[in-house]
Amino acid sequence: MTCYFNQDSIKRIASLLSDELGPNLRGFHLLVDGSEWLRRVLDENEITLEISRITNLNLSQISIKPVFSTTKLFHPKAYALISESLIKDYSEKYPNSDKESSIELFSKVFLQLELAQAKNIYFVIQGPLLSACKSFFQHRNSFLIITSGNLTEAGLEKNIEIGYVCRHAIEISQFRKAFLELQESNSVPLKSFVEKQQKVNSSEKFLSLGVFYHRWEKSIDFRFRLNLSESEIRRLRQQSEEVNAERYGDYKPETRRSLSIDPINIRQFFDEYPKPIPDQLWGSYSIETLLGQWVPNKISELIEEELEYSVEQYLKAINELGVVQKLDEYKKKLFSDVEDLKNRDIIAVDRNNTTAVESWERKIKNICENRLFIKLLVCKYEKINISSAQLDEETLSTLFERVREFHTPFFQYKGVAKLVSELEETDFASLSSQYFDELYLKASQLIESHRIRGLKKIEPDEEFIATCHSEFKIIKGTFKKTSSELISSESVEEPVLIYVDDCNVERELPYRLIRTFRRLT
Repeated sequence: MTCYFNQDSIKRIASLLSDELGPNLRGFHLLVDGSEWLRRVLDENEITLEISRITNLNLSQISIKPVFSTTKLFHPKAYALISESLIKDYSEKYPNSDKESSIELFSKVFLQLELAQAKNIYFVIQGPLLSACKSFFQHRNSFLIITSGNLTEAGLEKNIEIGYVCRHAIEISQFRKAFLELQESNSVPLKSFVEKQQKVNSSEKFLSLGVFYHRWEKSIDFRFRLNLSESEIRRLRQQSEEVNAERYGDYKPETRRSLSIDPINIRQFFDEYPKPIPDQLWGSYSIETLLGQWVPNKISELIEEELEYSVEQYLKAINELGVVQKLDEYKKKLFSDVEDLKNRDIIAVDRNNTTAVESWERKIKNICENRLFIKLLVCKYEKINISSAQLDEETLSTLFERVREFHTPFFQYKGVAKLVSELEETDFASLSSQYFDELYLKASQLIESHRIRGLKKIEPDEEFIATCHSEFKIIKGTFKKTSSELISSESVEEPVLIYVDDCNVERELPYRLIRTFRRLT
């Protein structure tokens, strides 16, 4: 019995046993983990026929069965060679211990093993000593090996494995009994396995063609916060907003237990800056699952490329604003505020307020320098680094079932959901990335048009913010006019946007240089 395995290793063991034992080989029986069986898309009849061809055993003398459990992994690695005489002697000595039909042999004998003998017990370590194994065959000695090695090429030859070898008749017979019990109670009919196998394979294949995104409902906070004193909390309940505004200045009461302020007002910049991924993309080019939004790989690459570009833009803009460089100036003002508010008994003398300035500084530095945080400010969806291969079969099956249940062909869908609803269950296993090529092109066009969605609608004297393809240049100004009535006019070789900058200087911006554009009015 083994957890992990491959067909070549099974056939190799069968060939070794056949070569050594010839007609004395009376049976070949193997239990494997059901999950691994499902992942490998195996045909039991095909493998059995191949073992029969190698060993000349009848099909009734061969069994290769998956052991299936919905909650547990079948994880043992134990193999035995059992002689008919041992079974007979043990049955006569303990007539009531084992009533099942005899199994004379079940795999395996380790290839290239070094045996350290101690009476009837051996420890096995890696080493080229196949001749020592042959002594078991020559003397027809039964043996049992419990080991770390799986029935794979690595487990047989490449890995450093260790095992416990036993030749005691009682232990071997008890092991045989446990094998039969597992074979009887945990194996399931082939048809059931095939059906589950097809569903798991379909799910794994489909989900491997995309990635998951989680949508964060909460936003990253830039504000500087201080806890109110108990006396101030009581007073706050009785005072009007006008009195509070005069008492607190730029600080705003929150939930009547704290004050807050955004000293840098960096949130305004993030709110103004064009968002690279339109909400429409998530609605049309992803589907909802238990693990978040599932997005085809090609479209995900498109999203990540756009986000990376935006992150570079933000980093450049933050650097130009000098946010990190001005932190000492902001901190000096905040320390002064804290002392003043403490002296007036407005805020509490507690640990939070004592370390508030340093905590805020770390948060701002992290936000301004951490690419992940900037990504989350640009887009609320975060890519999850998990693949379908990391999911257990129950999760895969449940994900697949929910996708099928919520995307039936009886409703009108668009984008990815439409493609999914039109597929038969058997189609999923043969899907390829090319299936989403047309959607990828449409998603590319959507993102491109979203970049400059405000360009055709802007009116004179409206403010805007734009970015350029060259050197991540950011432009903010007031729109005046264009060099043509229609942006797409063929009569003008190069349409130009005319605007006034912050210094009230009129400037021109060629449309071909604009990458993103957003109206601020």
